[in-house]
Amino acid sequence: MKPADSGIAVRAPLPVVFIARYYYPCIGGIEKQVPSQAAALRDSGIRVAVVTGGFSPGFPRVERTRGFPVYRLPSPRIKMIGALVFLMHLAGFLYRRRSRYGALHVFQVGYSSALACVMGRLFGIPVFLHLAGSGRSGDMYRHLKTPWGWLFLAMCRLASHIVVLNTEMLQELKLLAYPRRRTTFIPNGVDAAHYRPAHDRAAVRKALGLPGHLRVVLYTGRLSAEKGVAVLLRAFARACPGADTRLCIVGSGREHARLRMLAKKLSIEHRVCFVPACSDVRPYYQCADVFVMPSFNEGMSNSILEAMACALPVIATGVSGTNSMVRDGHTGLLVPPRDPEALAGALQRLLNDPAERSAMATAGRCRVEDAYSESSVVRGYRQLYEAAGLSP
Repeated sequence: MKPADSGIAVRAPLPVVFIARYYYPCIGGIEKQVPSQAAALRDSGIRVAVVTGGFSPGFPRVERTRGFPVYRLPSPRIKMIGALVFLMHLAGFLYRRRSRYGALHVFQVGYSSALACVMGRLFGIPVFLHLAGSGRSGDMYRHLKTPWGWLFLAMCRLASHIVVLNTEMLQELKLLAYPRRRTTFIPNGVDAAHYRPAHDRAAVRKALGLPGHLRVVLYTGRLSAEKGVAVLLRAFARACPGADTRLCIVGSGREHARLRMLAKKLSIEHRVCFVPACSDVRPYYQCADVFVMPSFNEGMSNSILEAMACALPVIATGVSGTNSMVRDGHTGLLVPPRDPEALAGALQRLLNDPAERSAMATAGRCRVEDAYSESSVVRGYRQLYEAAGLSP
């Protein structure tokens, strides 16, 4: 059965189609941003549809969630073959519906965004490319390492407009000679109504099995080398030798086993709690004392935004994409990447100063409400779409 033959019949034109290979139940930065942005745009009057890969047989091919339809195209969990199957179905999906959509909105440089950029150019449909990361593991440099990566970059250069999250992305786009006038800075947003301080912090801690007297350091995100979690473990071992402090690491990834071994080697395994990636990490933000993002490079960390929205002071590495979010000494502290001593010093400073933590927590929440709310992000996208001739 083809996706178009089941589920929801689309009768009215849908101006914007979000295309993202991965979606719920996958958990990650893009996987959070896609439904959040789609729902916010839908609430503002922009009709949106989401097209993604159908990895889990338990999920319907077509469903309506949060006010917009989600189409899950066949995508077997077989490397290369799964990608080719998905691309063939995506090409057919876009071709059959080429007259229904006013714009395609794709996330991250890759094969699905490359195909969408080419088909958008062929059909005269504007394509907006939303970059996800910068630095060595970001959208540009990661694809410069392989011949097919160069091909994807060349195809994505056909995008009508590129959305960047930080100034480093603008510099990296010069590698493609992409016109500056066709780029726009729109930051990631966070649902500040959902991510907020707990009304009863003690009850949240009790539900998670954390005693009230413990000081809790939190990391949430992928467990991959570029996230710097190994640096955090070494810093925690130096800064927090006492039994009254816990490090909670929420996330999954290929570094999980190595990080557990490192915690054991550092003799802190009894004070480090590894929690698998989950769909709602809000309770962990609400019960922690300090949030740490030790990554070596970032696009714009959703985890930092969520932590700040939950009134949690942040310690982060001073890399592009983070410098603009965390105001050093005001909403948190910035430290050099790959420096466990500097990170340990920042941990000691905040864990030993409740007053400074409280001030930074309040400032962080205010900064999210002022600069990173979903409403401000929606305004940016509406202006971008309207400039391309789209209307609700």
